[in-house]
Amino acid sequence: MTKKIRTILWVILILIPATAAWAVDLAALDRVSVLMPKARVISILGAPSEMVTMGPLKVELYRVTGASPLVSAGCIYEKGETLAGIAFLFQGDLAIETAKRLQENGFTLSGGRGTAVRLSGKDDDTGLPVIVTIDVNNELMTVIAFEKGFFERTVKR
Repeated sequence: MTKKIRTILWVILILIPATAAWAVDLAALDRVSVLMPKARVISILGAPSEMVTMGPLKVELYRVTGASPLVSAGCIYEKGETLAGIAFLFQGDLAIETAKRLQENGFTLSGGRGTAVRLSGKDDDTGLPVIVTIDVNNELMTVIAFEKGFFERTVKR
């Protein structure tokens, strides 16, 4: 992911949850999977708190309640209709623990840049290949799970 897109995502995920009225819970987020049609995602999560576009990416933001240290989530759509990635923002630096947990569930380290770590594995609901990036900035950690094809076409340039 380019540094510019990552920075914009950080700003969005940090600022929007503080002002958002609508919130989702962890159980609802767990029912959402990559490549799910947007209509299905909205039927599970409801209307997003905020919606922004970053180049070809449409990101719908949700405040998360009752799942500390998780504070917000964002759904990333390809062509505005298909869920291509899910971003999670956590309070605190949990990168090592998160990477270990993913590895315990079959993910393998596949690279990274700067402070970001990248892992490859399969979506636990669909079995589809996903790429997960983990990054920490100012005691906030983002975990973004991308559908592998989308990651290779759009993010990894």
